[in-house]
Amino acid sequence: MKKYQLEATAEDPFDVLAILTPLKSYTLAYFLNQKHQFKLTRLTDDLLFENKNILSYHLVYKYIVPDNHNRIYLIGNKSTLPLIQERKEMDYFMLIKGEQQVSDMKLFLDLTKSIKGIQYVDHMVSNKLKSLNNHPLNYLP
Repeated sequence: MKKYQLEATAEDPFDVLAILTPLKSYTLAYFLNQKHQFKLTRLTDDLLFENKNILSYHLVYKYIVPDNHNRIYLIGNKSTLPLIQERKEMDYFMLIKGEQQVSDMKLFLDLTKSIKGIQYVDHMVSNKLKSLNNHPLNYLP
């Protein structure tokens, strides 16, 4: 499996959900697909994250919303290094990137929380987390 580091010049606005669950990634993706009518699929390439010369690889699932072309990512957080230092206890992060934000975030959170096996979901304010400045999550295509 080829590994690569993502680079880009433009940043889209995004929402970040932190998810705590013992579910395997494919099971969580399946339930998210059912609840939100997504079609998350596993990317063949992992997200490469480097910090202080330590590399970590994180699995990535992706779905592009046909109506507004927003991109939904499910990213594993359990690796050598956590993706977001302030939330290293979380198992997954869900990114919602694009120009059109989620219209009813409370409903979106409630649907996600209703999945059996999810213990905790938190809507993180991405612009208030120091570790997200120049972070690879900003550059997911």
